[in-house]
Amino acid sequence: MRRRGLAAALTGAAVLLASCLNPFDPTLSRQATDTSSPAIVLSSPQDGSTYQSTVTVAGTVSDGATGRVASLTLSVPVADIGTTFILGEGGAFSHTFSTAGISRAIVMTLRAKDWNGNTTDLVVTLFNDDAGPGIAIVSPEDASTYLSTVEVRGRIQSMSELDALTVSIAALNVQEEAIAPDADGTFAYSFSTRDVSSAVLARFRATDHNGNVSAADLTLYNDGVGPYVGITEPADMSYYASVVRVSGRVLDAQGATWPARPFCRWTDPSPSSSRPKTHPGGRSSTARAPSR
Repeated sequence: MRRRGLAAALTGAAVLLASCLNPFDPTLSRQATDTSSPAIVLSSPQDGSTYQSTVTVAGTVSDGATGRVASLTLSVPVADIGTTFILGEGGAFSHTFSTAGISRAIVMTLRAKDWNGNTTDLVVTLFNDDAGPGIAIVSPEDASTYLSTVEVRGRIQSMSELDALTVSIAALNVQEEAIAPDADGTFAYSFSTRDVSSAVLARFRATDHNGNVSAADLTLYNDGVGPYVGITEPADMSYYASVVRVSGRVLDAQGATWPARPFCRWTDPSPSSSRPKTHPGGRSSTARAPSR
């Protein structure tokens, strides 16, 4: 009976061993004795570079020919970020986060761990570029002269970085008035210079999501020349009658014209004549003094 029990036990053990595909797989043996840490290859961002309103962390992670990566995490304390990557084919990973409201250096840590507990830390430091979105003033030309109405046209370099665009004009009591550029970054702003005779300084300020500011100044001057008046009738030094019709054109410094309103005047050398009165439609007259 003892021999039969021993034979049965040996037969069961043989069946159990045969049911294992690779009871002594050398790969599993190497993994069990793996002491190498995973390798992280970062494609973006570059360590020591500057950041904009968003940062994309991307690259690949591996654990040699036989090891397996268990996890990859990202920690960015200044942005309150702590996340675990979902690894793609070949250990690829990618994560994008916002830097809105951050103005100091960003230190982020990537930590990879394999199935044996071996870890690798990669620390990356990014710096604030300290520059706001670029502003280009297209027209009018700086240091040129202004007319009664000025239209400023310009463009923002990067709309994705723009948080706010404002203009201030001290001569017109305009303080940080908001401007909304179009989707392509172009903008237009008009203002009147009526009752202004001094130089006009318009300061445009663009602020990004990190609080960085860029500025573009536009200075315009009064040309010191009034409108030109051209009299077409009557001729200079001609004789006048009891009714005088004066007509002509008014031109500005750039040659723009407006038809002058014709008007008529009764003239009377008598000192008792009243002042001329202008009527709608361009006619004017004075009442004659009573005859004596």
